[in-house]
Amino acid sequence: MKNKTLPLILGMVLLMGIGTVAAANSLSNVVGIDVPSNAVAGNTFQANFSFDYLDEGINEGDSPFIIRLNFTSEDSEYPVWKNDFNVEGMVKKCTWTILGACIYPKEVDFSCSEIAPLTIINPIDTTTITAIPNGTFYCYNAEGDLNLNEHDKVSLYVTSNMALYPGQYEITAEMFYLSDTTAPFVLIVNKGDFNKYYKDGNYIEVHTNITDGRALSNYFGAIINSTQSYGISFWKMEGGIYYFTNTLPTNLSEGDYELRITATDTSGNIGTDNTTLKIDLTSPKIELLQPTESIYGGVIPVELNVTDAKAGVNKNSVKIRFREIKNGQICPETGGSLGDYSCTTTSWISLDYIETTQTFKKEVNTTELNLASGEYWLDAKAEDILGNEAAWIQEN
Repeated sequence: MKNKTLPLILGMVLLMGIGTVAAANSLSNVVGIDVPSNAVAGNTFQANFSFDYLDEGINEGDSPFIIRLNFTSEDSEYPVWKNDFNVEGMVKKCTWTILGACIYPKEVDFSCSEIAPLTIINPIDTTTITAIPNGTFYCYNAEGDLNLNEHDKVSLYVTSNMALYPGQYEITAEMFYLSDTTAPFVLIVNKGDFNKYYKDGNYIEVHTNITDGRALSNYFGAIINSTQSYGISFWKMEGGIYYFTNTLPTNLSEGDYELRITATDTSGNIGTDNTTLKIDLTSPKIELLQPTESIYGGVIPVELNVTDAKAGVNKNSVKIRFREIKNGQICPETGGSLGDYSCTTTSWISLDYIETTQTFKKEVNTTELNLASGEYWLDAKAEDILGNEAAWIQEN
């Protein structure tokens, strides 16, 4: 520690020097001393120094510049108390250099407080210091350009209380950083898109807002349940939104999955957000309400009750057809013949959805379909809105 010592006279304060205090998160050593040999109590004096910044991988550019000062008295009978000193400060920085010469200098002020609790709010983290010993000050400017990767001149403007007891005092200075303990902010902004059901093979997009006070090191997505896990690929970042996409695998099982987006910052903090991805592989259920008779004339009433408890019925998908039966055999789906006999298979006929009964109905005119007298199978099919197709029912 470098220091200066001179005799004191009544009513004067002598500053002994500026040195360093060891700390777990100390980043640097104080370099140089520029303090007055003595100072009159009640007056303001300037103390100048600088730090040698250590490049150990923890001294990152977004770290907030914080100085902890400690004033002590060599007279144990008259220690330093609150309000014995008032401190403000300034950092002289160079934001643009050419060949080592500063072209664009800038001065950034900071304030110093000895009152606790003290909350330091900065882009990386918010830290509350609950106790500050007598004679200790925390100096910072969370909003200014006070990153730690430069060797800048620091100036303190110290005003001593006019009633300060004459004696010899020492200032020690330490520069340190706040540990980043805040996880990245992660928010899936299109959760409403996942209020519906999906099925295997569907394409999904997850739009996510991800921010961090320092920097992100990784981000990824996954869909997970108790037995299966699949990744969701990062696609692009546009307008501050991170887009993750995936085509759902064909071996996906039915059920609910956690759709999770995870981000990690350069300090190893992990942030996540999630929503539920609902997978529906179940076909609609078809119930035949009509026809109920075995013999009909020119018009056959057809009515189906089609339900789907998850994704819902595609109302345009409910259809029927007739296949002729000859010699106990059903005409092929494509029609044509059964051995020596020609047979008829109609095209698919769409049924109308009836709001009042919530069923699907159609009055089928056999003449318009050119159906000859005989026996016919009735086939029916339906899909849910995802394309899960119901098993056909076949009735005489």
